[in-house]
This record gives sequence, structure tokens and C-alpha cells, in this order.
Amino acid sequence: MLVRQLSVRPLLTNQWAKRWRNKQFFSQVEYKPIRSVLVANRGEIAIRVFRACSELGIKSIAIYSEQDKMHMHRQKADESYLVGKGLAPVEAYLNIPDIIRICKENNVDAVHPGKAAIEAGVPIVPGTEGPVSDKESALSFCKTHGLPVIFKAAYGGGGRGNGALFIEKFIERPRHIEVQLLGDKAGNVVHLFERDCSVQRRHQKVVEIAPAPRLPKEVRDRMTECAVRLAKHVKYENAGTVEFLSDDTGNFYFIEVNARLQVEHTISEEVTGIDLVQSQIRIAEGMTLPELGYTQDNIHCQGFAIQCRVTTGTVLVNGPQTPLATNLKPADTNHPKVPSTPIDAVPRKGFKDILRESGPTGFAKAVRNNEGLLLMDTTFRDAHQSLLATRVRTFDLLQISPFVSHKLSGLYSLENWGGATFDVALRFLHECPWQRLEEMRKKIPNIPFQMLLRGANAVGYTNYPDNCVYKFCDLAEKCSNWINLHLDIFSNLLYRFE
Repeated sequence: MLVRQLSVRPLLTNQWAKRWRNKQFFSQVEYKPIRSVLVANRGEIAIRVFRACSELGIKSIAIYSEQDKMHMHRQKADESYLVGKGLAPVEAYLNIPDIIRICKENNVDAVHPGKAAIEAGVPIVPGTEGPVSDKESALSFCKTHGLPVIFKAAYGGGGRGNGALFIEKFIERPRHIEVQLLGDKAGNVVHLFERDCSVQRRHQKVVEIAPAPRLPKEVRDRMTECAVRLAKHVKYENAGTVEFLSDDTGNFYFIEVNARLQVEHTISEEVTGIDLVQSQIRIAEGMTLPELGYTQDNIHCQGFAIQCRVTTGTVLVNGPQTPLATNLKPADTNHPKVPSTPIDAVPRKGFKDILRESGPTGFAKAVRNNEGLLLMDTTFRDAHQSLLATRVRTFDLLQISPFVSHKLSGLYSLENWGGATFDVALRFLHECPWQRLEEMRKKIPNIPFQMLLRGANAVGYTNYPDNCVYKFCDLAEKCSNWINLHLDIFSNLLYRFE
């Protein structure tokens, strides 16, 4: 009731759906656009959610404790508010009444928590129904399920102060395998394949791999089918993970459902190409999986992805955490805000329009007769040779392209292609450099694009056959590159003069 009054809808939930709509893909689900999201967390996962909000055009809101007032997650959000004044960090972020107060005072639409079976026919680890009270019961269980078995404390805290134990079948050489799920409010559920999280230290996952290597297809199919069946049985909504223990005979057993975005969600995103955080927000708005384009037959697993956890410790004393480090104040940064530009307005004509309307002769005449200073902008290429080398995506470049087109229409050229840009796009960003040129040309129709060409090397790092370089230049011209700049005097310069 409280959540309904505040219009704060959790993005991550395992609540049962209010209505089961006959499992139809395009059921009537109310769509409510989300305009602002408060992330009730800190650190890396908060920044990850802020990125998704930014790309969806949603305002991001951070909360921070007094000890975290200089932390980066506060700087990455559009707005930030102090939570749990006077409390320790953990207590501050768990101060639900204060978080609700911030939501009410700032008209927050949604809250993102960060990271946080038997009836469905899902196999579970065989065990006694309750604590074992006598030897006969223990012996009977062992005869039924075989050895080895494991005795576990029946109460929390490791059973300290209470000797009650129950018995479970012991899984030898187990693998921890979990299935990533997405469910919507219409009852649709899909899986994004599985992750192997077996490499652990102190019950913390250290290495995660997607998909699970050496997992037989028959086992994978049964495991993902069980996970989807369980989620549909409880009418699960949004992102979640179903975890299993698997043995070396092909049997697997249900452990738990993690009703949240897990740390290792990124590797599932890598192999499927699906942004889980954006999906969470869209599902919370009321969109169905088919409307998002997510049906099981069009979700494919391509390649492998690995994620590793790096922790600090002292090996000489069995690896406990080191004493608290001293926080360093980060450098003050003032990120310039790109001025807004009219979306539908046509930018002023530039040299690209002269080239298109008057041809090379008219273009050369305009350059000779120009009385001002001819400027070439190289920032689109330089970004790939800086500390941001593997982070400048086509998406980012397209965000600032309208500003360049409207405010810098008098540029002689815009150098946006060369060895670094071509290499980074293919090798690190897994993007098509040709598609980047075409999309940028739509955003910047009035400025000539320039390519840094190293003679016979083209944009590569070795000499290529003549016909290969000619074909490359021909394709580059068709994709809106009109000016070629040659700087390598040791390469074959015939292309320059021909």
C-alpha cells in the first residue's frame, strides 16, 4: 500500500502477478513511462544503472551516506541526496524510511535496488525434512539416498549455541551453475542461457563464465527449462537468476532464486547482446518481452565471456581483508554540458554541401577563395587515442554530432577515421566502422569527413595489395569519407597522386 501511494515501483521484484493473462504474448498490460529512477545502492552497480538511465533518457538519482559524499557514484547521477544522516554507511543505505522520504520529496517514479520450487517439479538436493533426532533416522536416510552425506546446522549463524542438525546428500565435485531469466507482467519468461560460477573463495564467486563450458546440451536444455518453468509457476517478473548445483553425472539440484541483478550479469549481456538494466526499466514500465523483441527463439548465445573478481588480502594469515584504506579525494572535474540543439532544424550549409552541389572543382575554388581560417576538427579521432580509447562508442559520438553539425558548420573537415578508430571499433567495441560512418553522416550532413590514410597501409598496420587499398578507399568514399589525408612518407604514395 505504501509503495502504491508513493508511485514507487520496484524494478526488480519476485511478487506474483495480480492477474495471470492466459500466457498470451501481447496481453493488455498498462504502460507507465518512467521519468526518474533512484538507485538505492552505491559504487559500480549504481553507476551501471545510471548509464542505462542516461541512454534511455531517464533522470538518474543517487543516494549517498556521509562517508560516501566524495564517491564517484554521486557524481555520475543527475541528482544526489544524503541518506541516513549520522548513521554508518551500511545502516544509511538500509534506512528505508529515509529513502522513501527522498522519493516523496523529489517525485521519484521508480526505485532500483542495485544487486541484490518443489511444486514446479524442479529437482532439489535430497535431505531430511527436519533436524535428525536419532541414529535410526540418520541411517535410514543414508540407506535410501546413499553415501556420502553432509550434516548441516539447522539454525542460522552456523548453528552456534544449538546442536540440531539435518542431513543432505553430499554433491561431490559440484559445479555452481545459474540461469539468467527475464519475465514480464503478461506471464512471459525467457532465459539468457547460463553462467558457471564454480570458482569461489570463502563462498564468494571469483571467476564467472558464460555459457558454462563443457556442459552437455541435454543438461543445459533441461536446466534452462526447469528455470523457466519455476519462474512461470510463481509468475515471476523482471530480471532474476535461478541457481543450481550440478554433479558430474548430469544431475542438477535447485539452490535458490536471486531476485535481483547479480554482479555477474554483465557476461550474460556480452554473450546475448541484451542490456539487462534497460530491460528491467522497460519491463517495470509495462512493456512485454515480445514488444522488446525478446522471444526465446531469437535469443542466441554467441561466444564466451569471463568475469573475474579482484580482492585484497593478506596471504600469510589465510587471506583476511587488509585494514581499512585511507580514502583519497578525487580530482575535481567539471564536465562541460553540451548545449541543446533543435532536433528537426536543418543545419547551416557547409563545405560538404559545396562539394555535393558544385563538385570537386567548385569545392577547390571555395577553399582558395575562403578569406577566413580553415579548421580541421580531429577530436572524433583523438578520442580513440586517449585514456578513453576503448570506451568511445558510436552511441556516444552520435549524441554530440547534432551539436557539431549546427554549431561548427564552417569546419573545413572533420577527421573521424583512421587506424585507431577502425581498430578500436572492430577489436574492442565490436561495432561496424562502416555503419558508424553512415550514421554519423545522417547526423552531420554539412561537414566533409576526413580519413587518415597511410598509403599502402590504408588504416591498418601493414602493407596491403594495391587492389585491396583501392577497394577500401572506394567503400570509404561511399560511406561519406571524401577527404583523405596522407602523412606516412615511407608508404606507397601513388594513391595520393592517382
